[in-house]
Amino acid sequence: MPQNQKIHESLDELRDAVVKMDKRLERVHCQIDPLVKLMQGNGKEGLPTRLTVTEQRLSVMEKSAAWVMRLTVTTLLSAIGAVVYMLLSRV
Repeated sequence: MPQNQKIHESLDELRDAVVKMDKRLERVHCQIDPLVKLMQGNGKEGLPTRLTVTEQRLSVMEKSAAWVMRLTVTTLLSAIGAVVYMLLSRV
């Protein structure tokens, strides 16, 4: 009988450990679920796809900004050149 009781207690301990593990896994699942939805897209494209698109847009914007700067400098130099020409042509 004592051997039977020890087995019964061991099974109870094992059951309690399994219940605790199940609760921990449920908490982990609840914490990971939003990340999984983010990666999968949650109705949109997935995160890797959105990241690639954003990087491409950023690259295009950087190139555009470089051209804007070039055009600004060229316009300023042209304006200065026009003013100098007008001043010299009056003399």
